[in-house]
Amino acid sequence: MFGLCGLNIVLICILTRGRFLDDMLVSMAEPSYLFSAGLMNLVIGIAMVVGHNIWDGSWRVVITVIGYLGLVKGFVILTWPEAMIAMIAMMEGMVESGAIWGQLALAMVFYGWLAWLGFRREKGISETAS
Repeated sequence: MFGLCGLNIVLICILTRGRFLDDMLVSMAEPSYLFSAGLMNLVIGIAMVVGHNIWDGSWRVVITVIGYLGLVKGFVILTWPEAMIAMIAMMEGMVESGAIWGQLALAMVFYGWLAWLGFRREKGISETAS
């Protein structure tokens, strides 16, 4: 799920040559958006931490860490929206300088890896439920 969604967002950013990023950064600086985004991150982070708290040393830990990061991000956005606005300004500078393209390439590799993990067949699991 995360892999496919992330790949779609990265591909949209690349195909629109940054216009999507510009529009997204402008809308992210609005207080109503920040509140909604913070609340959604907090709720989804809590749901992931409660429902997927796996620390077994496998790739599943990545999903758990994403849940914790979402929880922290939601808390930070709701508690210190000024910090998020400062981060948005920094990201706007990265878009203007072109440094964002390297980050998009890394994001594409990461989300591609997550998508591959989500669709590969695990050893020892049969196709039919018994």
